[in-house]
Amino acid sequence: MSKLWSYMTEEDKKKYHELKNELVNAATKNEVRYYASQIHELLDKAELKMPKIEDQ
Repeated sequence: MSKLWSYMTEEDKKKYHELKNELVNAATKNEVRYYASQIHELLDKAELKMPKIEDQ
């Protein structure tokens, strides 16, 4: 996560913390799924910024 964190913008980091708090406070299964999905998308976005490692 720390390596991925370095590719996130400050705005993305703030959004991650907001979503994480919402996830912790979620009252229904649907809310949990929604916030987990949003976090997953945010992390995927950061992962796309990482350089690809080519097999040699």
